[in-house]
Amino acid sequence: MTVRPGDRRTLSRSRFFACVAIFALSGMGNARAIDAFLEDDSGTAGFQQLDDFISGLDTHSETVHLVAHDGKLFAGLSRWTQSDTNPDIGAQVIVKDSATDTFDVFDTFDYTVRVTALASFSVPSSANGGGGDVEVLLSQAHNLVSSVQEMTFVWALDGDSSFTGSYQLGGDEDVRSFYGRLEGSTYAFYAGVSDTGIYRGTWNASTQTIDWSSTPELIIDSGTNVGNEGRALAMTQCNGALYAAVKRRIYRRNDGGTLVTDTDSVGDNNSRWVRVNVENIRGSAPSGWRGLTCITQSGSPAILATYESSDGTVLTPVPYAGKIVRFGSLPTGDLSAKADWSATIEADIGDTIAAGLTAMGRTTASSEIGYTIAGYNEWQPFQYNGNTLHSGGVQWFWQGYGGCPSDRQCQTSASDAEACYIVRIPGTTPTFTFDCLGGTGMPLVAKDADGVIEYREAFNAVRTIEPAPWDADVFYFGGIDGNNIAHNGAAWIAHIDLSP
Repeated sequence: MTVRPGDRRTLSRSRFFACVAIFALSGMGNARAIDAFLEDDSGTAGFQQLDDFISGLDTHSETVHLVAHDGKLFAGLSRWTQSDTNPDIGAQVIVKDSATDTFDVFDTFDYTVRVTALASFSVPSSANGGGGDVEVLLSQAHNLVSSVQEMTFVWALDGDSSFTGSYQLGGDEDVRSFYGRLEGSTYAFYAGVSDTGIYRGTWNASTQTIDWSSTPELIIDSGTNVGNEGRALAMTQCNGALYAAVKRRIYRRNDGGTLVTDTDSVGDNNSRWVRVNVENIRGSAPSGWRGLTCITQSGSPAILATYESSDGTVLTPVPYAGKIVRFGSLPTGDLSAKADWSATIEADIGDTIAAGLTAMGRTTASSEIGYTIAGYNEWQPFQYNGNTLHSGGVQWFWQGYGGCPSDRQCQTSASDAEACYIVRIPGTTPTFTFDCLGGTGMPLVAKDADGVIEYREAFNAVRTIEPAPWDADVFYFGGIDGNNIAHNGAAWIAHIDLSP
């Protein structure tokens, strides 16, 4: 959970201690150190088997987002790589009202493959005409219009039983990141739309809705089939400025309105969004920067980020491939030109995974870890004793075995089936731990030979982590990455309970 400007949510004292319990259990020499419990419905084959799914659909392949909103827990489910007769229909947002309730459908997005963005924001009373705070749950969806998928923003307010507001953007783009913040007396929303740009909307207190601009502030015109070059995966505010990751590039918004020309960028050449990072990362990596999160390092604001790619020792001399990095020395005010900032490499993701597996009793060399993804959506912050720890989900592929090692179970021929995460411990030189969910409440089952991943045959990626809104000691995890192979009902959600 990220606490953003204007959010009413805070982390309780007991939640601070729960975070430390997560950290303390890491690396105890047991791959099942954290006992987790799947959110199964006892009357069905799994949490995602719901009676009120639309006709003909009863499964999902991924859980992409978990979001606490209005005292409830929401999840965005996707059907990417779902193997059935109609795979392009029926991604959903589901909701859990309390600890004892099962998940139920909140809304269904017809002709939608993935719920790629879901976020909760709090508009303060000062930006709501003095009418009190209002909680906004923001998502993206596709609707069938003239036989073409057209993307829409959808939103619900606190107390709504479904998404009640919408804005149709048009085209078959998707949103991978939202952000909201108070700007003077205005609450502004931002949406990073892949291969199109970054759109801005503002809260309308009179109509209790969001007014979106029809033209993006940053125009990303990268064409088609360009390897996700325009994929806007993350946003964060740090040191007073808003940042956005667009594959290999990181942009910073000039809030004062200064326009900057950047002729070698995929972005608009005359924009208030200014590129601020060195692009020395291989262009063929599928996604690029993930998990932009504002942190404090040595008393100063900095940006934590990860790059999705193979281990740097394999792709020499690419320094950011498969790395956790930090951007420091952040400026204030508007920039007059693009700034080629270099990043400090805090950790090699492959090294961190190998060290964690070795500590768990499975001796592993860094050279055995191949492609890695860490911090899918963001690095989740948790405070303790004046320090802030961050946790992020991870996926990794094995290399050097011709596929999966004989002592491991994998999702694909090389992607490990475990559900694991990394914790960042702050310091002059930050350190990292690695651990996995498991136990009798979250068992893997043996894969069959049909070539389709089914429920509990693989967990393979923690994509999202969220504290429970009703219990400070309970944390929810969700995930799976389809990796372009068939999945039937493989989406999962699990929780851990760290009550004393």
